[in-house]
Amino acid sequence: MISPNVAIAPDGQLLASGSDDRFIKIWDLKIKQEIGSFYDAGPVWAIAITPDGQTFVSNSSWGGIEVWC
Repeated sequence: MISPNVAIAPDGQLLASGSDDRFIKIWDLKIKQEIGSFYDAGPVWAIAITPDGQTFVSNSSWGGIEVWC
């Protein structure tokens, strides 16, 4: 089992989480709610958010890197 991975946007308003369920979930920390999700090709090993908070990058077990806008 892969541990959940998280990334917080530089402005502290968004959090992205990903885990072995293949879902990347985007959370608005101000309102404390999930505001979106993406389905990755494999269990998510790593996730990052660009400095502007507009793009998410994930790496999964299938070996690829996905860019989510």
